[in-house]
Amino acid sequence: MARLIPPHLRARSLPSTNGAMAPSGAAIMAPSPGATNIGTASGLVSWKNGQIQEHVRGRINSVVEDREGRIWIARSRVPDSSGGMCQILGEHPGCIGGDDRMRLSYAESLTADQQGNLWIGGSGQLMRWRDGSFETYLTKELEPSRGLEGTDTV
Repeated sequence: MARLIPPHLRARSLPSTNGAMAPSGAAIMAPSPGATNIGTASGLVSWKNGQIQEHVRGRINSVVEDREGRIWIARSRVPDSSGGMCQILGEHPGCIGGDDRMRLSYAESLTADQQGNLWIGGSGQLMRWRDGSFETYLTKELEPSRGLEGTDTV
């Protein structure tokens, strides 16, 4: 027996706008009806009302919504020194981690827990982030495997 797929669930190609194209989705999240965030090998774009908008560049490895409804991304191949974790704030993303204090030049994985913490794996460390403060774990233990595939995802 064949099942019909509703039009809003069918796969479709996303149009290119100003060079922002989603060739392969690495991380996808639909935080609200009609809007979809798509993390690709070259950046985060959103698709809403048939339009593509680019938000941040770099390889998007994870897209997470925290319990407050904020959208966060973990990224690698960061094209500047702004850091590996970004919060998407409407039209203007805020990225963190590129400073000497946090030292999160890139992030491979990201998850949110029930207590409101974000857990970030990357740059040879496991980091807990909550409301502007952070704590780093396992830096000595992860140093020997720094840069190897899969070891940055804890």
